Amino acid sequence: MPENRPTLEALLDGVAGLTLYRVQMHPTERFAAENSREVLHRHLLWLLDLQRRGTLFLCGPVGWGDGWDGSGMGVLRAGSLEAARALAEQEPYHAAGLRRNEVESWTVNEGSLTVRVDLLEGSGSLS
Repeated sequence: MPENRPTLEALLDGVAGLTLYRVQMHPTERFAAENSREVLHRHLLWLLDLQRRGTLFLCGPVGWGDGWDGSGMGVLRAGSLEAARALAEQEPYHAAGLRRNEVESWTVNEGSLTVRVDLLEGSGSLS
């Protein structure tokens, strides 16, 4: 009985090729001393705005818990690497000098998504 598996060409033709932008957020030496609720508030409002515009894919702290140093990561939808970098420069922790944001493109080819959850607003839907 012959194997029923797709060819390499069929698999390559089916990849998503969705380009997103990963923002790695590194705390600066000032983060621990100058982090404030006001900067956090501005950061969350910035994320909410991006989420409502459909620009924010995912975002959150890296290494959350005891000893968290302020690191974070986000994934943005943008028209170009330059546009994603411009958005990351507006992020309030970066703008205040409390984080240094690095942006790189990420091409998503594999996986599946079937649920929409708007994390910051506590809503979601199935499709």
